Amino acid sequence: GSGPCSATEAEAIAQANALGAVVVVAAGNQNANTSGYSPGNCPGVITVASNGVTSRRAYYSNYGEGIEIAAPGGGVYANDGTGGTQIYDGFVWQARNPSTTTPTPLASINPETAYGGSAGTSQAAPHVAGVVALMQGARLDAGLPLLTPDEVLDVLQDTVTPFAVAPSQPIGPGIVNAAAAVAKAIEPPCEVDCAPDATPIANGVALTGLSGTAGSETLYSIELPA
Repeated sequence: GSGPCSATEAEAIAQANALGAVVVVAAGNQNANTSGYSPGNCPGVITVASNGVTSRRAYYSNYGEGIEIAAPGGGVYANDGTGGTQIYDGFVWQARNPSTTTPTPLASINPETAYGGSAGTSQAAPHVAGVVALMQGARLDAGLPLLTPDEVLDVLQDTVTPFAVAPSQPIGPGIVNAAAAVAKAIEPPCEVDCAPDATPIANGVALTGLSGTAGSETLYSIELPA
């Protein structure tokens, strides 16, 4: 909804983050700056904007510096335009379930509406939430500790697919890339192998006898203490 992040929202999100939970939210569909809409403007969340098939910002998606990442949400119209005829590629398609408490496949009610398309940042945010789940699951499978919410965001933003069409308004560094994010989530930390040609040096131990010719270079590495 419109307005600032409430104290109740901020407290709930902070508590979730403290427990290790990653909070992913939809930016909103007002074609406005997300700074005016909560919970997208709350601290501690990953706010997701929507892009269409051309990678353009969906015309309805909120935008702004508060957006962390974009994801497919549907552009509705041809070439992700702002009007005209709605097209099948303009929607995110999925099996539908009208129940609020238990699985009730629509096929058992009306087979013609069992599969449907929707568009919005509410379709974009679950893509990111799903990728986060895959990242954390891969960490567990690899016997690694779960990533913190900040670490999750770093991985997501470091592995985005660049926009093919420059956004008309800021919607983050790019589009979520599931395969790249999961691969980076379990990537071994950079240690000795990161600089194989470097000469290790110790903290607080001076190097002596240094020399070199014009234009030459020598690479050293050091593991910094906390």
